[in-house]
Amino acid sequence: MTNRFQILPRNTQDEIDAFGDMIAMHIDEGWVPFLLTLMFRHISGSEAHRFSVMMDETRRAYSIHAKRVGRHFRSDESRAKMPRWFILPDFPIFKYEKQSLKASSINDGQHVQGIYLLHDDNRLKRSPTYEFWDERHRYIWPDRPLSIIDAKLIDKTPRDAVDYICKALKTGRADRDQLLIFPDDR
Repeated sequence: MTNRFQILPRNTQDEIDAFGDMIAMHIDEGWVPFLLTLMFRHISGSEAHRFSVMMDETRRAYSIHAKRVGRHFRSDESRAKMPRWFILPDFPIFKYEKQSLKASSINDGQHVQGIYLLHDDNRLKRSPTYEFWDERHRYIWPDRPLSIIDAKLIDKTPRDAVDYICKALKTGRADRDQLLIFPDDR
């Protein structure tokens, strides 16, 4: 049986570092980085089912947000400025600042977290932090599981931020196949 807290082989850390370098390159090109967190109401079923529902809700939220950030993504130039979301599952870890028991027990604490890159040429009139709060009715619907969407400006180095969101990869709770990237160009 594998210890879920076991650190994965060095090549995983190399991939995480390369991911951090890619985020740093985007920032150097004028993209603004945010830490994105999406939390959900209770989703019954297995961990795999929960993750699937969370990813569907994340896709829905991204679609709504992308339309608010820009229009007419048919041209290559416009598509190149679409917001970028790099999403991974996240699980509770020990924190000195305690969460409420209710928040940490919903979905066994599982939620999704990632890096959000916003091109400096966009239609938002304010920071995504305020967009997600002031316009939450656009993203959070009473009949859907998404309950919180939050974006905070990253004040760490890109590599540190990526290392933080990839903690589930490092502990083996998530795998590379669960990384969701928007826009999806498939």
